[in-house]
Amino acid sequence: MAKVFDGPTKALELGARIKTMVDAFDSIKEASAIAGVSRDQIYRYMSGETKPSFHAVARMAEIADVSLDWLWHGEPPMKRSDVVQGLAMAKAAAEAPDHLLCDPDMSRIIRETLKNTPLPDQMVRVPILNIEAALGPPLEQDREKVVDWAVIYKPKVPHPSHTVVVRVAGESMSPVLSDGFLVGVDFHPDALAPVEKLNAAMVLAVVDGPETGPTIKWCSVTRRTLTLYAENPASGFTPLAIPIEEAGRIKGVVRWWWGER
Repeated sequence: MAKVFDGPTKALELGARIKTMVDAFDSIKEASAIAGVSRDQIYRYMSGETKPSFHAVARMAEIADVSLDWLWHGEPPMKRSDVVQGLAMAKAAAEAPDHLLCDPDMSRIIRETLKNTPLPDQMVRVPILNIEAALGPPLEQDREKVVDWAVIYKPKVPHPSHTVVVRVAGESMSPVLSDGFLVGVDFHPDALAPVEKLNAAMVLAVVDGPETGPTIKWCSVTRRTLTLYAENPASGFTPLAIPIEEAGRIKGVVRWWWGER
């Protein structure tokens, strides 16, 4: 995970962005309740006195509609909803066959409104697949596997030909991800190596046991193991340790997510 707290100036800049995010809430009390930390801790985050907890900040960012890239690194846009420009809301979607659009009425509206609108240079079209189909080689995807399209801010998609969108099922990653959320998964080898990159990352992995098959979880890395764990401790998912030599079970890295509660 990239450094976000590497000196007094960076700490103050991060604290200022956290304050901007916290100001979106009705009160410090509300922000602290969502973050799961004390109000005093929120004040320390804003002042740059304390290195913020990723999970605490991610929970607030999710509710406040703030992009984590903007929060950690100051990279625009600030709003997460501006990163994901919606489903089928540009020429790429307007040109997709009818059966790839979920709502026939929306299909007609899109075609009439956007058929002459070029896809902006800063945007890229990414296929939405079911999670099982996503495990196939991205370069070999055929249109029959595509259930819809997302139009994404290009800087969020460093490897367009190796990136897909899948829909979350269940609440094991709640409140960061809820059932039905969309996540962008990068399958490029450079996203997965070296294995240390996966520490503190959200990943798509193949697991055995009660939750057999593909799953999206947090990942922590030590010298000998990778451990998958859920955001929601009440979900029943027991942290799963994977030997480092089986790192290939981690199939992709989640680059961003989007959804409405």
